[in-house]
Amino acid sequence: MSSPDPSPATPRTTAPGTAADQERPVRLGTLLRHVPLGVLVVDEEHHVRAWNRAGSALLELEPSDRGRPVRDLIEPPGVVDDLVAQTWKARTDEASGKVSVHTTSGRPVDLTATWSRTEDAEPVVLLMLEDATSRLRVEAERDRYSGHVSLLGRVSDALLGAHDPDQALHALGAELVDSFATWASFQAYDARGATARVLIEHRDPARAEDAAAAMEMLPEAVTEETPSRRIAAGGRAMLIPEVTEELLRSTTRDEETRVLLRRMGAASAIVVPLLGSRGVLGSIAVFRGPGEPAYTGAELDVATEVGRRTGAAFEVLEANRRQRALAEELQRSMLTEPPVLTDVEIEARYVPAADEAQVGGDWYDSFVRRDGSVLLTVGDVVGHDFEAAAVMGQLRGVLRGIGFGQVGGPAEVLGGLDSAMDALYPGVTATAVVGTLTRRGPDSVLRWSSAGHPPPVVIRADGTADATDLDSADLLLGVVPGVERREHEVVLRGGDTVLFFSDGLIERRGSDLDEGLVRLVGSTRELVGLHLAVLSDQVLLRQMGAEQEDDICLIAVRVHD
Repeated sequence: MSSPDPSPATPRTTAPGTAADQERPVRLGTLLRHVPLGVLVVDEEHHVRAWNRAGSALLELEPSDRGRPVRDLIEPPGVVDDLVAQTWKARTDEASGKVSVHTTSGRPVDLTATWSRTEDAEPVVLLMLEDATSRLRVEAERDRYSGHVSLLGRVSDALLGAHDPDQALHALGAELVDSFATWASFQAYDARGATARVLIEHRDPARAEDAAAAMEMLPEAVTEETPSRRIAAGGRAMLIPEVTEELLRSTTRDEETRVLLRRMGAASAIVVPLLGSRGVLGSIAVFRGPGEPAYTGAELDVATEVGRRTGAAFEVLEANRRQRALAEELQRSMLTEPPVLTDVEIEARYVPAADEAQVGGDWYDSFVRRDGSVLLTVGDVVGHDFEAAAVMGQLRGVLRGIGFGQVGGPAEVLGGLDSAMDALYPGVTATAVVGTLTRRGPDSVLRWSSAGHPPPVVIRADGTADATDLDSADLLLGVVPGVERREHEVVLRGGDTVLFFSDGLIERRGSDLDEGLVRLVGSTRELVGLHLAVLSDQVLLRQMGAEQEDDICLIAVRVHD
């Protein structure tokens, strides 16, 4: 090591041209030899004049390095040159701000600079270097821990925002491949522990076809030794720091599968169970590809917690999905097919709300009455729950009985239903529109009455369309029994079409029903020439939003000559 010769120390100067500048300058040798930081003494030409022991150790200096440009010893060169130049210009013993650099051998160091003088009063810049390896390691651990905490928070948010198991797994997969994995595989098990379905998310969009192929192949292409099958049999979470060729051969049945896994990237892996209250529901496997850091025990802990949270959410979502499917099936079973007639064509549609947590009270019905007329109705029990769906079925049955047995018009049918609700279902409210279609010579006459429900839309054979104003609706059902109800009449000719619908068809967040009705009338003008089934489907496609918030019932009726 080389350093200035020791001599008695004198006070350091603070700046040239001051009284302190006339005092004897500091002797640096002894001081620099023993300070714990690496120190380089640099002249105005940016050449290294001397260094202390710590500096020699950090930079691996030899006596021949004296006089070399400092830019040859510390990288990036431009940063070091700028720091020395700024310090010379400032000429103050105030230390500069710390910059992060590294030695030519790649060791990270923190660098600061200050201006000073040697014992011969020669001005110099002192570069002070501190090994940053430990600091960076601590910061990396802190950032990794912070990243893991953040990941768990995002996982919880993704699971809480999901309405069904597949949506939850897609959202979870997106979070995992964003920062934790190259790709992730989810397996759901049936009651026997067999793989019921596989879902794979890959970070690289170019691997979408590989991911799709893997979802098809993996259930049959793996052996009982693969981690997911061992977890299905009751095994624990597994950390696989290195996915070796031997492991691939023992866990897959053919070379095609192994080639696919290598292409997707499978150098390191973690496999954890999805645990529910009644056992293992499935598993999550996360993979990192070649060139990425291998998984560690700390990341196994994170993945295990992800599996725990996912299992709890998955169990609830799966139960809700089954309950929702049963409710929808029950609701659909109560919505019968329309009658097949010679001079009237009828199509019916039912679309449940996009929110899987909701079950509605919407109904539709159409049938031939005792007098030969056709009765058409769409209604909605207030509420979005299983009770509303159950009441809907009962009201629909009561309306069917009243509508078939009575010979009165739509207003009388609604009045009869209102009286029955008051006696049999107190506290229940509903909206409904009832129409009757009868033949009058070559034409058909539609008479209808509304209890708080949107009016029907008439699409003429020539392409014109119109709807009665929403004010044509009377008081909804279940409020004041015996209230007077109005009837409206429309004459229909061959090729004319009428749409009866629930308000979910015209509801939009941020707009009122009047605007929705205008939007519906405008769109139907373009559909007049279509087959009635196609027209019905197009009406739904054009009117439904991405997040349909309410059930939709639709009856389309077309009269023929």
